[in-house]
Amino acid sequence: MGLLDIASIRSIERGFSYYQSKCVINLKSYSETQFEAEVKGSGSNVYRCYIDMEHPRKSKCNCPHADGRRVICKHLIALLFTASPEEANKHIIMLNEVEEDYHLRRNMWIDSLKEMVNDMSKEELRDAYLNMLIEHGEMAELFGLDEEEDLFEDEDEFY
Repeated sequence: MGLLDIASIRSIERGFSYYQSKCVINLKSYSETQFEAEVKGSGSNVYRCYIDMEHPRKSKCNCPHADGRRVICKHLIALLFTASPEEANKHIIMLNEVEEDYHLRRNMWIDSLKEMVNDMSKEELRDAYLNMLIEHGEMAELFGLDEEEDLFEDEDEFY
């Protein structure tokens, strides 16, 4: 189990951002799996970090989130990606795959919506549209309709 396996998604995302912003300074290597560095935090704060890739729970950072606790913070993740560009590249590949999968699924969802809408009668479309405007008042506002107003005296006038 590695550092990325025990870090929160938020720490990984923020740590990757710190890595990209080159916040890791004074990197020292003690072995192929043990590194120490300072990581620029928010404001003028600089935190001292140590990672042991073979024993991730031995990794330490003196930031308020991780100091004295066995948690993997964003600073440790930034150090990991800086010390191990292969890990950063794997992460980039994974992010690209996730984004590609998202777009594929979204396009499939849109295609199924189009198919469903094309199979609806005019009456079903009108009902669905009216319900959407009622349930999502902000959409009605986009069309210049005030949800507070009575749009129709009688619903039958709509048809």
